[in-house]
Amino acid sequence: ACAVAFFAAAAYDWVWELAGITVVGLGMVGVALGASPSGRLNVWRRESVIRPVVAFTAVAAIIGQFIVLSATLHLDKSYAAARAGNAAGATSQALAAKALEPWAASPYLQLGELAEAEGHFDLARRWIADAISRSKLDWRLWTSAAVADTYRGKPGAAAQEAKQACALYPSNLNPSCSTTTGG
Repeated sequence: ACAVAFFAAAAYDWVWELAGITVVGLGMVGVALGASPSGRLNVWRRESVIRPVVAFTAVAAIIGQFIVLSATLHLDKSYAAARAGNAAGATSQALAAKALEPWAASPYLQLGELAEAEGHFDLARRWIADAISRSKLDWRLWTSAAVADTYRGKPGAAAQEAKQACALYPSNLNPSCSTTTGG
């Protein structure tokens, strides 16, 4: 019942991103498989094939959760190092997160923000472009790109990126992006 509840919740919510919940949910699959009767007469019965496949799938999912958790921890350490003024440590941790999750936008955004804080605006814009290529619908990335291009002295590009950010941002949450205010 616990495993079924986990899969039902994961079908419509983001609970699968929480490593602790995923481990428990998939662990219950293992408990359920171990609890079924083992009176096997035929080695090639369907049940004898299903158990290892489900167990392998559960282990693979747990490993995936571990990767996401590790990348998140590296990003958290990067944020903490940046707040403490340790730019090298912050960059190192962000690069570690990028190595673990090269498909995620957040490590690239962090690297862009770190480069921007050090005054390397062209490098910051390249990192932010990498982030945007991974998550084109995230308005925050477009806002960061607009800021970086403003610092780079490219007001036209910054205006286009700000316009894109406003197009993606829910206008009811930000009146400055509303078409009725001319923003």
